[in-house]
This record gives sequence, C-alpha cells and structure tokens, in this order.
Amino acid sequence: ALHYPVSCFGAGHIVHATLLGVLRWRKRGQIRGPRFVANPANRGSALSVNLDLASLRLIGIFSAQSVFKHLLTEGDRIVLTLLGNSYERGVYGMASSIGGIASRMLLQPVEENARLLFGRLGYEVVTGAATATD
Repeated sequence: ALHYPVSCFGAGHIVHATLLGVLRWRKRGQIRGPRFVANPANRGSALSVNLDLASLRLIGIFSAQSVFKHLLTEGDRIVLTLLGNSYERGVYGMASSIGGIASRMLLQPVEENARLLFGRLGYEVVTGAATATD
C-alpha cells in the first residue's frame, strides 16, 4: 500500500537535503568550519592538528542542551514507552492529540492577529509610512 503522506514527507526531506547540499557545495570556499590550531608538542606527527578548545567546549554545551531539551520534551513518552502497556500509550496519544487541537483552536486567533500586527509594523518600518490607527 502506498503511504502518500509519508512519501510526500520523505520527498520533501530529499529535496531539502539536495538543495542544501548544492548550496553548500557552491559556497564551499566561503563557509568556515571549526578552527584548527597547531599543537607544538606533537609537531611532525599525525596528531599535530587539534580542534580549538573553545569550539570543543561549545560543542559540549550545545550537545548537553540538546539532550536536556529532548528529555524535557519527550521524557513523558520515553517513560511511557518503557513502563506502560499499549492501552496506556494509546490513551496518552489520544489525550495529547486532543489537547493539541484545543490549544491550536484557542490560540489561532491570537496568532493570526499577531501576524497581521507584525506585518503592518514591518511594512511601516520598511516604507517609512505610518498607517492610520483607529
């Protein structure tokens, strides 16, 4: 059976990855990667180039933040998968879906009004024209 939404999702990711790869290939001389510094203690050996310690520190901080964020956002599902049965997972999935629909319905007017307001304010900044407010 053809899973059309899944196929579209996968095709979208393939197009995105291809486009990103082509753009990075075109800019390959302009994009800077991590900084490398020479280590004078290992001069002449295969390990004579090391990553900058500041870059390694940032990589560690960002990785720890990503793991922490994942545990905070998906922790309930992880625990439910490990400790719950299929019925409890189904009830949880249905309750979270209904909660998501309710919050989207309640907050959609706020989102639309904010989009209109920020669009109008952005237009005023770009054009320098002040619109009449009521």
